[in-house]
Amino acid sequence: MLTGPAKKLLKRRALSDPQCRTKGLLGADCVDLIMKRQLVTPISIAQDPKVQQVYSNYPF
Repeated sequence: MLTGPAKKLLKRRALSDPQCRTKGLLGADCVDLIMKRQLVTPISIAQDPKVQQVYSNYPF
């Protein structure tokens, strides 16, 4: 599991997480919920077959 600054940051974010607040989750339960979420990254967006490129200023 997480330690150090990452753990502190996640705990702080858990206090204001809308999904955790809706479900009434606190502490470790909320952190567990957050950790189970799908991580969206630029590469995962670029590889998504449903994404349609509208504009790019990236030099090809």
